[in-house]
Amino acid sequence: MDTATQDLRTAAPSMVGCALILLAVRLALKTVGFRRCLAVLHRRTQRIRPPASADKSLIDATMHAVASVSAFFPGRALCLEQSLTLYYCLRRRGVDVDIRLGVRHTPFAAHAWVEYQGAPLHEQYDTLHQIVPLSGSLL
Repeated sequence: MDTATQDLRTAAPSMVGCALILLAVRLALKTVGFRRCLAVLHRRTQRIRPPASADKSLIDATMHAVASVSAFFPGRALCLEQSLTLYYCLRRRGVDVDIRLGVRHTPFAAHAWVEYQGAPLHEQYDTLHQIVPLSGSLL
């Protein structure tokens, strides 16, 4: 592994990098749809081997960067856009995360989030305890 790849895997993404990824995700969702967008993100990160264990500070810094950019993103970034951005940024750093989707039946709402080792990242318990996760593989 060269030093540029090693640096990418140990450093949190920049705010500018997160903003560009968030913009690309928004455009991809609008033009090619969710399935194809997710497939491209997954394919671009598929060959990156996860480290033995992910550094919690890297995960926290990446979540903070994505959340900060999302708060000031024009038109406000939706949970799906934020989750896909976080998913991509973490997987690019070798962190083995999953994207999850779920729904609340009454009143109807849909939600997307990222999980690491089965635990949701950057989510409030109040939000997720009302959501029924969709089963099955998204890829």
